[in-house]
Amino acid sequence: RELFCMNGNSLNLRARTAWEAADSGLLLWRQNLIHLIVFFSAVPIAAIIIGGVVPFGIHFLFFFGFLWWLKPLFERFALHVISIRFFNKTASVKELFKGLGKTLVRSLAGDLLWRRLSPKRSVIMPLRILESLHGANLKKRKAALERGGINFGFFLTIICMALEAVLYVGEVLFFSLTTQIFNSKFKMFDDNNFWSFFIPYLFNFIIVETLYVCMGFAVYINSRVVVEGWDLQLMFSKGFENNNKL
Repeated sequence: RELFCMNGNSLNLRARTAWEAADSGLLLWRQNLIHLIVFFSAVPIAAIIIGGVVPFGIHFLFFFGFLWWLKPLFERFALHVISIRFFNKTASVKELFKGLGKTLVRSLAGDLLWRRLSPKRSVIMPLRILESLHGANLKKRKAALERGGINFGFFLTIICMALEAVLYVGEVLFFSLTTQIFNSKFKMFDDNNFWSFFIPYLFNFIIVETLYVCMGFAVYINSRVVVEGWDLQLMFSKGFENNNKL
């Protein structure tokens, strides 16, 4: 039943409360942080910076809004990585790239348009992307998993929004006040200070969004355990495979 075990820390599949499930997502995030950062930030965000901000000098407010709107796209990188490493902690880079394209495009249009402001995005994404559910099948699946606590995704969104906002405001104020001590001519809202606003935003964007995805994924998994007894299914399936090998 031990599906996730790294550096002495393990995550066993068992029924948890919604809060406990979200906390287990923190373990997933901590143990997969390097992979999450590489897939979530290095390629997509660097491409946007190099391709948009640097050559064309896009106004930072517009760019921040654009980056914020694309969160559902970036979250797919994190979901793809965590969904593979949850079952195979030794997955190679080649295995992590396998199927990435399908993960990125599946149901993306709706998530960027009419579903963009869905407050339960982190827990519904696995249904749309990993289980490929749509329409009536998705509705029935969501109704079933609600008994397992999937509605907790709403609170995850509120918590992560508050966390990102508090971190960002604190970092910008700290930087601005510190800079003004050494440079009295420094103006916080000068367009020339783009990087002063962007670097903390990017840092928080990467940290909080990957955490958001991991916690949502953990709540989704826990809902399946509570409703379907998924932990027992996997345990018996693994035992059956071992018997066949013998």
